[in-house]
Amino acid sequence: YIKRINEYFFSDCFKKIKLEFVVAAEEFFADTKYVKAALKNLLFNSIQFGVGKNNAVQVCFKTADAATIIEVHDSGCFIPDTELDSIFQPFVRHEVNDDSYNGGAGLGLSIASKIAQLHGGKITVSSHKDTGNVFMFNIPLKVQ
Repeated sequence: YIKRINEYFFSDCFKKIKLEFVVAAEEFFADTKYVKAALKNLLFNSIQFGVGKNNAVQVCFKTADAATIIEVHDSGCFIPDTELDSIFQPFVRHEVNDDSYNGGAGLGLSIASKIAQLHGGKITVSSHKDTGNVFMFNIPLKVQ
C-alpha cells in the first residue's frame, strides 16, 4: 500500500516531495478501505498545503494508550488556533496566502474525521508557526 501511495502522489502533476513512513505500531482492526481513504485525504492536504521549506511529509504509525495513532507531519502553513476545529467541518477551507494549490471543496478533512469517528476514534491537529502541522488520526485498538 505504501508503494501505491508513492505512485499516486508522485505523478507528474506534483512537485518533488520527500514522503517518509515510520512504522512502529501493532496490528489493528479497521475497515481498510475507509482508513486508506482517510489517510489519502490527510496526505493530499499535507502535500497540497503543508509542504514548506523542506518539501517533506512524514507519516508515522505508532501504538499508544490502547490506540493506533497515524500522524501526518508537514512543514507548511500555520493554521491559527481559531480555525483548528473548523477545518474538519464540511466545505470549510483554510485560506493560504501564497501561490499554493487553491482548489478543492473543503471535504477531505471532514470525510477523514467522519471515518475516524466511525472507528471510535478522532482526528486532531496541532499547528506551529516554525515547524508546521501534525494531523493525528487515533483508532482504538480492538481485541478480536
